[in-house]
This record gives sequence, structure tokens and C-alpha cells, in this order.
Amino acid sequence: MSVAQNLVKATDRQPAIHDRRKKSVRRSGKERRRDNAALVGIDISQCGVTVAVIAQVGNGPRILTTDFVPFEYREDANSLVWNKDELTEIFQQLSEKHKLSGQAVSVSLGGQACVTRCLFGESHEVDAAGKEIMDRANYYLALGTGDKIFCKVEKMIDAKRKRAWMTVAERSVVESVAEAVDAAGMRLVRIEHTLIALCQIAGFTGCDMQEPVLLVATGCGRADLVITYQGQLILDYRPTRSKTGDTCSVDMWAETVCKRVKCLRRYLSSQLPREHSHLAKICLPGATWKLSGASHRLTRDQELTAIDLPLSALCDDVELCLGTEESSETISAIWMARSSELQSNSLVGNLAKSLKNESRITWTQVVKSTWPIAAALLLVCGLYVCGLKEKSRLNQLEESLESLQTVRLEHKKLSTDLEHQRLALQGFGTLHAKVPSRNWSQIVKACGRALPSSTWLKRIVMKSGGEISIYGASFADDAVYDYLSVMADSKLFEDVALKSTQSVRLASGPALEFEITARTVSFPDVPNSEDERIAVN
Repeated sequence: MSVAQNLVKATDRQPAIHDRRKKSVRRSGKERRRDNAALVGIDISQCGVTVAVIAQVGNGPRILTTDFVPFEYREDANSLVWNKDELTEIFQQLSEKHKLSGQAVSVSLGGQACVTRCLFGESHEVDAAGKEIMDRANYYLALGTGDKIFCKVEKMIDAKRKRAWMTVAERSVVESVAEAVDAAGMRLVRIEHTLIALCQIAGFTGCDMQEPVLLVATGCGRADLVITYQGQLILDYRPTRSKTGDTCSVDMWAETVCKRVKCLRRYLSSQLPREHSHLAKICLPGATWKLSGASHRLTRDQELTAIDLPLSALCDDVELCLGTEESSETISAIWMARSSELQSNSLVGNLAKSLKNESRITWTQVVKSTWPIAAALLLVCGLYVCGLKEKSRLNQLEESLESLQTVRLEHKKLSTDLEHQRLALQGFGTLHAKVPSRNWSQIVKACGRALPSSTWLKRIVMKSGGEISIYGASFADDAVYDYLSVMADSKLFEDVALKSTQSVRLASGPALEFEITARTVSFPDVPNSEDERIAVN
């Protein structure tokens, strides 16, 4: 997986496609098309715009032309508020000067416009850290106060661990670059972080294949430090301006490196294998400074060996124009111009193609080389058949479970009803235990036996708390009062009172209806003494 970041898609734009078709042989006399499409790369830094154009005229050699247009000096030149009109004017000027209309352009964005974070660890930890960066992307105030966009690229290290790169940039900056390219008549292919492009250059030259290298990208106002290993960015470190000053010199950034090299080495020990985590090389892209005092100081104090990343490393098959300035911006622009070409020319092994090209590969070698593939295919077929059988068995089990679903639901319903009945019965038992018991049959018997002659009862109403109401009638008025007296003398009742009387005429003659109220008292179920029996009677 390539480490190159693409900020064009993050702005909801469709990137252009490099035209890789071979040139046509037939030409008409009035046709004005150029013989070959040029390779164009642009680097945008805080200082200005650098363009690199690789073109071939006729059958001659390919020529590399570079150009640099600085931004106008402003007091806020170090801020992230890009002047869109100025950028558009510079792009139009370069397009007219180098005849770039209609060409595909790859842009590298440097300086404070964007930042790249490298995440390493187990997959779930990297995903959580990436989500955290996405959530707080708008809090990168050093990039500006506007809306932020980001892009993410991942590379698996093994089954559990992976490394991810997240580039965060301000949306207005990226959109300004895209609109400026469109206004100049060019086609935007991609936008990458300049530091990532420098790491890819180091990986292309092979200087960081065995151990990491500390790259120093100098620019307007400060130097950016980046650690690369095998063409991949490991750390993007931005020293504060108070450490480097307003103008970045070799001595200033060398002092910053001396102060931070121990921290950088400790960080590398957690990011790379132990045998490849020692930081012992430092490089200033585009400049030769091995004999400078800063180089000797870093070698003596910090054991950092100075290496070069010259411009010629990318220009071995093209001719350089005179006056080409070697700088990190120029190298980045050249890489952006050549990256698509280098990637398209990468070799891919193909066994079938080698057979067609008669590469003197014997059948014995072919069988010896391909039998693991055939065995793997047979294993895959066997696993596929086993999978079908297991799937059929699982389907049968699923059907059996579905048929038992109804029985399970009925059993569940019956169990629920039984539990409800058990709880209700338990509640009734508890309620029955709390209700005091009374022998109402003895009370009714006592009320009936105490009736005098010519007197009868209509109903007895028993209330809570032991209250009782007796309704009856009598042909003799004195019998009512005799009945009241017997009830009052009984040991079964207390508070006996005649509540009401009413004269009525019955079929057998006049009668007196009455209502007696009383309150029952505690008494044994069966009278124990003769006196009590008489009282009841």
C-alpha cells in the first residue's frame, strides 16, 4: 500500500487521470497538438510556488525545467490565510510560460498548510487513535481556524498490527489550490504533503532502507523535521518559532536537532524494530553541507552522520536546465512530476508472461514452482465442499429449531401462567393468615336461640370490626324489648342497642319490625359452662 496521501478526494473533487497513451504516429498538417504530454509537478510552500516540467521535443532527450515564483511579502506571510487571487495569478503565469494548459498536475503542499500524523500499534488501537484525530481535527488551530479535512492511508504490518497516516489540512487552503489549478487550465491529479513526498524520495534512493533518516526541510520561518524509514513517514515534528527564529539557518536548526535528538530516538524505539530503530543519519534535501560546522557538531555531539539527497538522484535520465536551484521545494516538485511515471514503470512478476516470452523455463521448473498453488486450489475446493455440507446441515438444524419454536412458546406461556397462579395462591394464603378468625356460626346460633315467641329474624348483617346488625319482626311489642334484654345480658355481645322500629301490617295481623345493633366479643368456639349455655340460649 502506497503511503502517498491524496487531499483532492477529501474536498469532494474527482482527481484527473494521467494520460499514459502512446503518442500517435499519424499527424495532420494543421494539428497543433504537442508530440508528448509533459510531466508536471508543483510544490507550494510558505515562500512561493515551485514548478518542475519534464518534456521531450521531437526525438531529442527529455529536458527538466524548473521555475520558482515567490509570494509577495506580507506581514502575515507565515499565517495560513492563503491569498487565492495571488496563487491563481502565479499558476496562470506558469501555465502560459511553460505551455501547461491541459496538462495533468500533481501538487505537494508544504509549510504550515497541513500536518501528517503517523499511528502505529494494534489495529483497534490505531482505529481508536484515528477516530480521535478525526473528532478533534477542527482543534488544529496552528493550521487555521477554518473547517478541516483529512485523508487516511493504512498499511498492515502483520495480522494484528498496522500503521496509518492521517493528513490534516484546512479545507479553504486545499480548495484554493484546486481552484487555482482549474483557473490556469490544468488538470489536478492529486495533492500530497511535501514531507511525505520527501520520505518517498529517500525511499526511492535507498538511503533509509536499513535504518531511519532524519530529514530537515528548511522553509520560511522555521525548519520542519521528519523521520523516514523505507520511504514511509514515521514522525512529522514541527519545532516552535522561538527555537528556530524568524530566519532558518543551518546553525539554528542544528541546535534544535541537538536538543531533540534524544526524544526522537526514544520515540523511534517504540515505532520500529530494535535492530532498525537507531537514528544515526541526518539529511538536508537538495544541499551539500557535509563540510559545514553544523555537520561536524552533530557528528561529534549526537553521533549523526550527514548524508546528501542531491537533485541528481531524480534526474539520471533527463537533462537539467542551467540555473536549477537545489532545494527541498525543487526536489519535491520534481518527484511529484516523476512519481506517476516511476510508479507506472514498476515491474510486476508474471509467470504466464514469462512462458509466452520463451524465457527458457522448463516444465519441471514450472511444476516445481506451481505445485503449491495447485495444492492451495485443491485445498480451497475441499474447504468449499465442506462448507456446503456444513451449510446444508446447519439449514436442517435451523428448520428443526423453527419447528420446535411453537412448542417452546407454548411451554413458556404455560410456565408463565403457572407462576402467576402460584404467586396468586401465595398472596391469598398470606391474606388469609392476616384476617382474624371469628366463629360466626356460634353468633348466628345465639341470635336465633334468644328469640322470644311470636318473634322471628329476617337477616343478620355482620360487618368488619365485629359489628353486627339484626333485622327482625314481632307480633308483640314487649317481645322486642325482651329480646333486646336477653341480647344485652349475653356474654357474646356488647353495646347492644335498639336502633329503629316500624309498625307494619302483615297478612296474619299487625307486627313491629326492629333493627338491633351490637358488637361481638371474644368467645370460645363451644361454651364451656352451663351458665354460658343459658346465656346463649
